[in-house]
Amino acid sequence: MYNLLKVLVIDGCFWPFIQPYNLKPDGRAAWKAIMMQAEGVHGIITRKWQAYAMVSTARYTGKGRMTYDQYADRHQRAHNELESLGEPVAETKKVSDFPA
Repeated sequence: MYNLLKVLVIDGCFWPFIQPYNLKPDGRAAWKAIMMQAEGVHGIITRKWQAYAMVSTARYTGKGRMTYDQYADRHQRAHNELESLGEPVAETKKVSDFPA
């Protein structure tokens, strides 16, 4: 299992977390390290930060590359992510964050 994980993550951000298991391949420990990074406290904080950044950096002017549908989708995906992480956004805040 370790070798399968290694192939999938060697060029990505999870490689440093499973690299210690390279000398003695331990797929279970490597998987747990990935899960801890992705779903642990720091992973959750990072995912929340990314969702808030998706909302705050979205700009729709009608003239750029982003279509209105992409703009709305970006907001909805961010709000869905925040809700799944136990931090739902109030409807009034969603409206104020969505100037169109």
